Amino acid sequence: MLASKASGVDFLRKRRAGILKALSASMKSLTDIKSYLATIDVDTTEDTIKDDIIGLNNIGISIKCNDDKYRLEDTIIGLEIPKEKIVADNIIELKDAIAKKLKHIDHRYLILVDYAYSDKKGAAKNADARQFEIETANLFTKELSFEGEQLGDSDKPDVIIYYAKNGTIIDNKSYKEGFSVDKHCADEMHRYIVHNRNRTAGIPKNEWWKNFGADVTNFTFLFITSKLVGNYKKNLEELSANSGIKGGAIGVDNLLYLSDKLKNNDISYDSFFDMMQNDEITVAV
Repeated sequence: MLASKASGVDFLRKRRAGILKALSASMKSLTDIKSYLATIDVDTTEDTIKDDIIGLNNIGISIKCNDDKYRLEDTIIGLEIPKEKIVADNIIELKDAIAKKLKHIDHRYLILVDYAYSDKKGAAKNADARQFEIETANLFTKELSFEGEQLGDSDKPDVIIYYAKNGTIIDNKSYKEGFSVDKHCADEMHRYIVHNRNRTAGIPKNEWWKNFGADVTNFTFLFITSKLVGNYKKNLEELSANSGIKGGAIGVDNLLYLSDKLKNNDISYDSFFDMMQNDEITVAV
């Protein structure tokens, strides 16, 4: 219950079990909980503890906050915490670092980091890829003010979004070691762009391009991934030259920072589309 989909489940389970153990004794502040976790070799931040408490409430464990102190309202029986030290993996550390800088969007979208860096195989990998698409669409349409949806499946982009006259075709790429906008992925995106531009009845049969709003006339493309590596800039420029529209690529960390600034109106929606200049999109935080 304490961790399932995320990376580093053993460490997460120990951290969350430690929070419950600390609160089982008495009401505690985030600082108190952090100090207790240090005694069981769990080094974390108060922001992360707060996120974990929200998650624990979401799975049905009642934790209330009064005057900046947290109280566990349930009785936990038989909770045992492993004594051996469990080290946080790089993905957990990355999520904790990102979480410190997110002030306006729901931290549930940190799960995008797990999906972007997924190294699972077979059906599990496919399941993560689909969730990556779904949560990306949710981020743009439920957390922010874009229209759009997750499409996925054969002969469809993963996600499309639009705002006023601007629309973007999105391809999600889960690559633990990084993404270079390789030829296969560029060709796939090029095909989507051509289908959308031509809008020929029955090509492709699903006519996915009808999902864009009727007023959308300016289009861009975007790859969302773990991190950018290799000749991605050159490959983006070639794709843009071949397709006739501009685009970009963004790592999941910068996607979350960008979303945070969009939510707080630090970046306008028009500026978001203007960021696609055939290069990596980065956001200063």
